[in-house]
Amino acid sequence: EPTPEPTPEPTPQPTSCSSTLPPKSTYNEHKDTQCLAEIYDSRPNTRTLHNFHFGIAVSHASAQHDCKTACDWFPWCRAYTQCWRNSKSNPKSWRLWTCRMLVDETIFWSDPTVLAEKKKADEEGRPFPADDTGEPKKFEFPRPCPQEIDWYGVTSLWLSNRCGNLCPEVYEKTVYGSGSTAPRPYSEGSSGDSYCNCYQKH
Repeated sequence: EPTPEPTPEPTPQPTSCSSTLPPKSTYNEHKDTQCLAEIYDSRPNTRTLHNFHFGIAVSHASAQHDCKTACDWFPWCRAYTQCWRNSKSNPKSWRLWTCRMLVDETIFWSDPTVLAEKKKADEEGRPFPADDTGEPKKFEFPRPCPQEIDWYGVTSLWLSNRCGNLCPEVYEKTVYGSGSTAPRPYSEGSSGDSYCNCYQKH
């Protein structure tokens, strides 16, 4: 009898970039608070400036304030403060206002992408993430899977440094640890009101 042809092995499907990303995180919500690192200069942290944190510096407003998506992408983002505001002329219409992503320094400085960006910056003679004057105010950071994941049409991610002239001190003295929070009460202003919530990863 003729020898049967061997069954060909199925062609493996190419691995999609998005399948390599960490699963979407779940968060604890703390209303009317802001997220903080746990320790600054060996003491419990109480001030916004005493945090290793980034904002999002892209031109599209919806992406600029989309803390959750960006925080989901990066293991080093351990929490974020998200704020909303309205206007006196339209008090029922709340819109996202600002975003601050809290960085776990131990995860950040061991992240292969971060180390590659730091090496590139060193070779080009520029500070990363920022020097003692808070420069650069913003820097480009590799965005996961721009070909697969649509993010309001934005393909490049820029992060903004939020520590001003305290940056090197913040990098050295801040310990995210388990994170902490501080009250950020509902605020009434002449042009509108605002409130903020803290979201910490489980």
